[in-house]
Amino acid sequence: MRGLSGLGTVAVAALVCACAGDSTATSDGGMAGAGGAAGTAGAGGAAGTAGAGGIGGIGGDAGSGGEAGAGGHAGAGGEAGGGGGGGGANEVFLSAGLWHSCVMGASGTVSCWGDTIYGQSMVPAGEYTQVSCGNLHTCAIDVDDTVVCWGSYFTANLPEGAFDLVRCGYNYNTCGIRSDGAVECWGRDNFGELHPPTDLKAMDIDVGFRHSCAIKLDGLPVCWGGSNWDGERSAPDDVRLDAITLGGAFSCGLDLEGAVVCWGNAPAPPTGAFVQLSAGYSHVCGRRADQTVQCWGANPFGQTDAPEAEFVDVAAGYNHTCGVTTGGTVECWGYDEYGQATPP
Repeated sequence: MRGLSGLGTVAVAALVCACAGDSTATSDGGMAGAGGAAGTAGAGGAAGTAGAGGIGGIGGDAGSGGEAGAGGHAGAGGEAGGGGGGGGANEVFLSAGLWHSCVMGASGTVSCWGDTIYGQSMVPAGEYTQVSCGNLHTCAIDVDDTVVCWGSYFTANLPEGAFDLVRCGYNYNTCGIRSDGAVECWGRDNFGELHPPTDLKAMDIDVGFRHSCAIKLDGLPVCWGGSNWDGERSAPDDVRLDAITLGGAFSCGLDLEGAVVCWGNAPAPPTGAFVQLSAGYSHVCGRRADQTVQCWGANPFGQTDAPEAEFVDVAAGYNHTCGVTTGGTVECWGYDEYGQATPP
């Protein structure tokens, strides 16, 4: 049995540029559409000036969750917190879930590690453009823009057609954004997570433990599902966001200036601007323009103790966090009993 905390590293082959995996990234000063290029964009991503390091589409939850709770993944970023649709051979996506983590290399190959009791770390052969870790399942989008999922039995009956973005939740549910911006959700529906507002079109989305949120094409956030006991569903109606990520009982996003905006039972965020944000169950990590990572919130396993390094991607899991360094190495820290913080 592995220790309860640890720091693991693995090299990502042929790292060309990084995009938020199960985490949400802005383009260092621009809004990106799901699956789109950096810059101000709607669903599908109108062209714009790419951010530093060529960071593209918005990611969503890299958070993590489980039977007892869920992460954010949680997107803003990479659930999270993985990635902004559109993938391709030049992007790397990182995602962290409950007890497993995954990374997609520049070649489109996905590698996962950690718990695989339901096969959530056993990746089907193929070439992918993004990946997202949930509780006990994993989903990805292949080069044909088709959703592929593996792990728990809630991966059956997948929707057909093309998707730009997919985000796994932590109550065995998943949501995605189609190429026209339409939102579709599937899986378990105990708390209304599968019922977004009618005719919703979005440019970013994330799925938490019992609630889901998206950013509409006008930049305003909207949430559904869950009990809303902590206000996690009560999105502000007076702030426009570039990215969104969900924790266990809270939601956070990045506004147009890169400041962190949260609602629900969220840990108090630091001041200043970020270019990427990813929520775990009770912690959040953000990446600044200088590529340093800062984490805050609950820290019983060291999940907020980010190494002093430069990162091009970060993804918060349930009680652990992983990041891709500028040198192309994956480093993880926090809870590691199932090897989720020890890349192969």
